[in-house]
Amino acid sequence: RQEYMGDEIQEMLVCSGWGCAGKAVLFSEERTADNTISFNEKCVLEMGWNPMYCVKHPNENLVYAIHGTASGDGQISAITIDANLQSITSAQQVATGGKGVCHITLNAALGMLLICHYESGDVAAVAIDKSNHFPRDVCSTVSLTKYYSESTHPRQDAAHPHHALIVNDNTVLITDLGSNILVLLDCTEQGLQYRTHVCLHKHAGPRHTTAHPSHPGTFFTVNELDSTVSVLTTSDATLNEVQVISSTNLPTTAPPPFPFYTHNNHPAAIIISPSGSWLAVTNRGADTIGIFQIQQSAGGSVELGPVREFPSGGGIPWTASFSSDEQLITVTNQYNGNRPPEQSGNVSVFEFSSKTGQVNAVPVFTTAITLCMFS
Repeated sequence: RQEYMGDEIQEMLVCSGWGCAGKAVLFSEERTADNTISFNEKCVLEMGWNPMYCVKHPNENLVYAIHGTASGDGQISAITIDANLQSITSAQQVATGGKGVCHITLNAALGMLLICHYESGDVAAVAIDKSNHFPRDVCSTVSLTKYYSESTHPRQDAAHPHHALIVNDNTVLITDLGSNILVLLDCTEQGLQYRTHVCLHKHAGPRHTTAHPSHPGTFFTVNELDSTVSVLTTSDATLNEVQVISSTNLPTTAPPPFPFYTHNNHPAAIIISPSGSWLAVTNRGADTIGIFQIQQSAGGSVELGPVREFPSGGGIPWTASFSSDEQLITVTNQYNGNRPPEQSGNVSVFEFSSKTGQVNAVPVFTTAITLCMFS
């Protein structure tokens, strides 16, 4: 997972290391007079086992990262970055209270971290200290197991919350791959409480969700199990799935990239540009990034139109980010080129046109990190 640390000269923190002891690596972006871009490694912090995801505090040089084994107890590490962005330090570590941590986000208004536990099927709220902003103990947990309905898909054997999206200060949207649902939770200083949920189309396997920045109540969900993107709108306080579109042009006859994959492609991340005009999806298996234009009809409804699909610059792209000026797309790949037995990943940076959606298919910069996954 990468987080931008600045504005004009971007700093990027990558937390990585699935299946091994991980690292946090801080890169600085540099541009020459002719606008040539490079990222230079500034410092490295050794981390615990399996760092899975990270989120930056909006007002502090502080990053929260989750890590732990796939079925073991989760941990949060608070990572501090010095004022000159020259060093990173692990400041504090606390337990998340669940198993199989897979996502973390921050409700800055309430001073609360939200953590999804894939294996134990719950979402935990961890309060952060008001003085130093370090995480404290778990203050609330909501189990999603009671909303699970039996499925014939092998990956949908139980509730598996995979992603938490802060809708507003008092609402969080949980994407549950195992139950095939999106869950709305009330979020207060006292913790989390179930509000309602909506089912997606059969065997979708929702993984991550993002919200439109200027159309409140409009959401886009990437579905891991059938390689689709769902558009959802809100009507009478109810979410409705109004469009489903494929995330890739990969032929369905292509073989799965790994034996444990149930299909030939498993999309991972979905991101929206700051202007709300473009959507990007990472396709693991096709090893591509799908670009979609977000179109608005005369009646004000929103729909997706596919624009192009381009190679991700490596194998098994896990996540991606738009730069704040929409001129770059940064992609983290599990493998640096070929797949196993190669055990390194990379970060690839592509030039992007916010006017046309055009992408320079050759990354302007690629850096290899000797770790096997970024989240």
